[in-house]
Amino acid sequence: MVNMVQVFRSSSRPESAEVSPIDTIIHAEDTERLKAAYDALPWLSHSLLPRLITQQEHDHYIWLLERVDEILREYKITYMLASGTLLGSYVMHDMLPWDDDLDIFIHIDDLPKMKRLFNASGAGHYRQIQLHIADRPAQFTAKLSWMEDPRAGKFLWHWPFVDITFYTEKSQVISFFQHLPRSQFKHSDFFPLSKRPLAGRWFPTPRNLDAFFKYKYSHSFVCKSHTWDHKREKYFKKIYKANCTTIATHYPFLQRTILNGKVTETLILNGTVRYSLIMD
Repeated sequence: MVNMVQVFRSSSRPESAEVSPIDTIIHAEDTERLKAAYDALPWLSHSLLPRLITQQEHDHYIWLLERVDEILREYKITYMLASGTLLGSYVMHDMLPWDDDLDIFIHIDDLPKMKRLFNASGAGHYRQIQLHIADRPAQFTAKLSWMEDPRAGKFLWHWPFVDITFYTEKSQVISFFQHLPRSQFKHSDFFPLSKRPLAGRWFPTPRNLDAFFKYKYSHSFVCKSHTWDHKREKYFKKIYKANCTTIATHYPFLQRTILNGKVTETLILNGTVRYSLIMD
C-alpha cells in the first residue's frame, strides 16, 4: 500500500533513480517531444498485477478518445477526464495497467446534443460512434463506442468504450449523477479546466485534483485490479494486488518537484528517469 501523498506529492526522486539528463526535460508546449518520449516506453506487464488490456487494445482506446475529443471540441461540448482515467494520468501519464475503460465527465445539458451526434441506432451525425445510455440504480451514465468493435458481453454497446458520468450545476455547485463518496463539489474545483497528459497526448481535466481525489480516493492508493470486467461486463473471477514499489520495475510512476512555482513531473521506470515534464 502506498500513501496517496507519497504518490502524488513526492518532492524528491527515489535515491535509486538516475538524475534526469537535459535531453529528457520536456516543456508542456512541446507536444511532439512528449509523444515521442511516451512512445519510447516499453510495453511491459508484471505477473503480480498483469495488464488488463493488450498494447493494441490500449492504442485503440486512445485512438477512440482522440476521435471523441475532436468531435466534442468541434461542437463545443465541454468534457474532462474522470475517475480511474484521471488517476492514471496523475500517477503515470497513462491508463492504469489494471484499468480497462476510459472515464469522462460531461454536463447533463449536453446530453440532447450528444444524442444527435452519436445515435445508438447509427442514425447520428457520426454513425460509427454510438451512444448508449445506462440508467441504473444510484447512477446514470452513458457509453461511447465504435460500432465495428465487438459487443461488451451481452449488452448493446461495444468494447472498448468511453464511460460518461454526467453532472449538473446549480449555484456554483457541481453534482454528479453517480454514487460517489462525495457527489457535490465547488465550481472552482473544476473550472476553469486544466490539461494533463495521457498516453503522450493532452486532455482536459478538473483544475483542483486535490478536491476530487480526496473524496474519490480518500484511502491510501493501492495497486489493485478492479472487480469489474468492462470487456465482458461481468465480475472478474480473480483480483490481483501488489506492492506498488515492486511493480515499479515494469510500470512507470511519477515523482513531483516544485521549483519557482512550477511543477515538474518526472516519469520513472525501474529506477530510470524516462522524462521530466515541466507543467504550465
